[in-house]
Amino acid sequence: MTFSKRFIGVVGGSIGSDPYNRRTFSGSSYSLFTALQERGALQRAFGAELEKAERIALMLKNFRPKRRTWSRHYYLDPAYRDALTKQLAARVEPEDFAGCFLQIGAMFSMPQAVKGKALCVAYHDSNIAEAVAADDMRDISRTRIDDALAYERELAQSCDMIFVIGNFLRTSFIDVFGISPSRVITVGGGPNLGGIPDIDSTKVYDTSELLYVGVDFERKGGAQLLRAFCNVAQRFPAARLHIVGPRHIRIPGEIREKVIFHGYVSRQTPGGAALFRDLYHRCSVFVLPSLYEPFGMSSLEAMLCQIPVVVTKGWGWLDSVKDGVSGFLVERGNIQDLTETLAKCLSDPDRLQRMGRAGRENILGNFTWELVARRMHEALGPLSASATATRVEGTKA
Repeated sequence: MTFSKRFIGVVGGSIGSDPYNRRTFSGSSYSLFTALQERGALQRAFGAELEKAERIALMLKNFRPKRRTWSRHYYLDPAYRDALTKQLAARVEPEDFAGCFLQIGAMFSMPQAVKGKALCVAYHDSNIAEAVAADDMRDISRTRIDDALAYERELAQSCDMIFVIGNFLRTSFIDVFGISPSRVITVGGGPNLGGIPDIDSTKVYDTSELLYVGVDFERKGGAQLLRAFCNVAQRFPAARLHIVGPRHIRIPGEIREKVIFHGYVSRQTPGGAALFRDLYHRCSVFVLPSLYEPFGMSSLEAMLCQIPVVVTKGWGWLDSVKDGVSGFLVERGNIQDLTETLAKCLSDPDRLQRMGRAGRENILGNFTWELVARRMHEALGPLSASATATRVEGTKA
C-alpha cells in the first residue's frame, strides 16, 4: 500500500466530538482542520462520544461531590478512554487506511483503534505530566493520575509522530514519556479569530484599560489578578479591568466599580463578536497570570490585535511572548511582580504601542494555523514515504 500525504482528523472526549464546531478544542479544532483542508492536506475529519447509557454508567461510577473533580475523574477513567476508542474505531472507513490519522489530545487511541494498519500521529497542547507538575491535578486521586500517565505514555509511544504546540511540551514528551526527539515536532498554534483582522490604525494605549479573557478563572490566575489590580487601582485611579469568560466571580468591594464583568461571551453571536472587537480596540494591556496554561490562545489573539500581553513565565508563553518586546512574563502566583509589571505598562503608553506592533508581527510571522498546517503537512511527507518503503520491503521479504 502507498500511503497518501493527507490526514484524517479525529476528535473526541473532553475537547468535544464535532471537529468543525467552533467550541471544540477551544476553537482550535475548526481552525486546524480548516487550514489543513485549504492546503489540500485533509482527507476528512470526524469525532465521536459515548452512547448515552454507557456515558451515564461511567459518570455514576466516577461520581465526586465537586463538579470539576467529577468531570476529570470521568474523562481520565481508562474505561472511558477504551470505550471512546471503540466508538471511533467503528467510524473508520476503508479509504482512511491509506491516510494518516491525526488525533487531537489523548482521550482515546487511534493506534489501538486501527491496530497498526495505518499511520497515526497526535497533536497536543498539554499532557498529564505537565498538569501534575503544575499542581493542576491536586483534586484527582493518585490512582487515576497513575492510570492516566500510563495511558498517555503508551499512546505517545504507539504514535508514529507527536506534534506539540510548544517546545516546553516537546521536552516533556522526550524526558517524561521517553519519546525519541526525532518523533516529537513543535508545530505551534494560532489565534482562533476566524481570520486575520486589519491593522487598527486608530488604536491608542493611554486608556488604562486592562483585559482578561478566560473561562477557568481559578486556573488562569483570576484571584491573583484581582489582588494585584487592587494595588494597581490605588496608584492609577483611572484604571479599569475588563473580565470576560467566567460565569461567576467575587469582586472585592474596593474595586467593584473599576471592574467591568462581562461574564461568558460567545464570539459566534453578533453581539459577542462586536464586544470583542470593542475590547480589543479600547484596552491597552491583556493580562492572563495563569497558574497553569498549556499555550494561551487568547493571548495570541490579543497580540494579533496589537495588544501587549502580561502572562506567566512558563509553558507555551516562553515560545510565543518575547519578554519586554511583545509583552511581559511574570512569575507564577507572584502578586507583587504582577502589580509592578501592570504599573510599568500603564506608565508608558508609547512603549505599549511599540510592543503592540511587535506582537502582531510576531504572530503573523510565527503563529498562524496556516503555518501549523504547513509544518504538519511537511512532516507527513517523509513519514508517508518511509512507511510506504517499509511496507514494500516487507512485502518483498
